[in-house]
Amino acid sequence: MSALVALAAEDLVWNGANGFSGWVQPVRMQLRQEDGVMKVHVTGADPSLVISGLDVNASDYSQIEFEYRGKGFPTKNTGQIYFAGKGQSLSQDRCYTFGSLRPDGEWHKAVITKLRKGKDSWLDVGKITMLRFDIIDQDSGDIEIKDFRLTNPQTENAIYPGEDDFADISAAFLHIVRFGKSNKTPFWIGKSNQFDHRHRGLFRIPLETLIPKGSVSKAVFEMRLALHYGPTYEREYIVEAINEDIQKFKALDVRADATVIGKVKIGEYSVCEPVRLDITSAVNAALEKVNSAITLRVRSEPEENNDPCPSGAVVDLNTVRMIFQ
Repeated sequence: MSALVALAAEDLVWNGANGFSGWVQPVRMQLRQEDGVMKVHVTGADPSLVISGLDVNASDYSQIEFEYRGKGFPTKNTGQIYFAGKGQSLSQDRCYTFGSLRPDGEWHKAVITKLRKGKDSWLDVGKITMLRFDIIDQDSGDIEIKDFRLTNPQTENAIYPGEDDFADISAAFLHIVRFGKSNKTPFWIGKSNQFDHRHRGLFRIPLETLIPKGSVSKAVFEMRLALHYGPTYEREYIVEAINEDIQKFKALDVRADATVIGKVKIGEYSVCEPVRLDITSAVNAALEKVNSAITLRVRSEPEENNDPCPSGAVVDLNTVRMIFQ
């Protein structure tokens, strides 16, 4: 097995300290290590490298993270992580697509969380012996990798909405509504077509377990996208706390009185990078009233409705949570 750095609990890390051990077989890219980072110069479409020499229990890890900065590639881009077990070859059936990375020359962290879902999932393989890292599919760009790791983050200080704690409601047409997680239609925020540009997402975060505590020192709302639509690379969304203790969603909640908490930018990169907002004050205000939950509403108004295309975001409901201290 490659010489890896073991961090708290189970993280496996490739970085400058271990020389990115086992990173081999660069295809349509040039690799070099410098100043503790791996520098990737893309020379053609669909560049890739292999991470070899592994003997890793898939069940020990739930996500892949890598810290990067890049420039010179399109703002809309995609990449893949392939994985294989003993005696297996790399296959499209054992592959997770991610995107988009930011080409702004600043450091960012990308997170891939769907390792345990789908056909021939990460868990089905048992032991991972090889990874292939297709960092982007596009044919140009320079990317630096500071840190690449397999990790299993602890979630005991996180609260997830229940199955019925989601609503996707059109502020323009109240009959266009989706309640609950089990509904298979896309969960929109933003504009779904040329007629309706005011889809709002509602997320109810249960607080019953925190009522005895009385307050929190920190609370952060977090989510990721399943997909980003439209010609705009990113858009600013408003996050509000509804001023009532909602027990069960109804269509009119899309227009309920609410207090603005803040704004978040959501874009192409929000599939890999979590969208986060500090909601500490709003949570403590709800706990002071002994509310059973805090309900957040995410909306994209004001937004011009000047084209016939969808322009918004589809939320991955499995990633919606509140992290607290």
